[in-house]
Amino acid sequence: LWNVETQRELLRLRGHEQEAENLAFSPDGKWLASSSRLDNTFRIWSTVLPAQTRSALLMTSTPVFSPDSRRVAAGNVLGQVGLWDVEKRKLIATLPSEPNVVGFSPDGKTLITAIVPTPLPLTLGHISGLKYWNIATTDLNKVVTFSPSDQPVSALKLSPDGTMLATGDVAGNVILWDVEKGTVRDRLEAMSKRIWILQFTSDGKTLAI
Repeated sequence: LWNVETQRELLRLRGHEQEAENLAFSPDGKWLASSSRLDNTFRIWSTVLPAQTRSALLMTSTPVFSPDSRRVAAGNVLGQVGLWDVEKRKLIATLPSEPNVVGFSPDGKTLITAIVPTPLPLTLGHISGLKYWNIATTDLNKVVTFSPSDQPVSALKLSPDGTMLATGDVAGNVILWDVEKGTVRDRLEAMSKRIWILQFTSDGKTLAI
């Protein structure tokens, strides 16, 4: 962990046996989740008490925290999504979904996953829509089918208000989707390079590629 202003190292977390490929901070900054396809583990770290960590096997995709920082979700190599209690660092549910978590609803009651069969961003896939899961019951509430369907994708990111999904592909193309209608909202000029990461600012007005 680095102080971005002083550019000095603050903390070094050790635990992964191979490269940690996917990282995500909780909104309150107290937790860091990491996953690695190389050692097939997913870890939750306390940035306040760094000695406190919890690991799980077979978790590979990019982790996503709930808005209140109490839950974190990530896909596994079995093609499912695991939902964790952050404070207890305990698996509380396994969803029979494709292994790509898009995000939580603003109220934290719904988990949204992408219908992409392979774990992003290290592997490539095609997206055909989104699934909305009830956190309390783990029931599938609804499915949104995208049109056009089966668009190539290498990275994706949900806007903070949950109304728009950005997807990128290996050719550098970025599509902005209306998640309610499942239709293309806009297409951004190709970057000529593979899209690995997409990130919205907190107000949702700017997308970093």
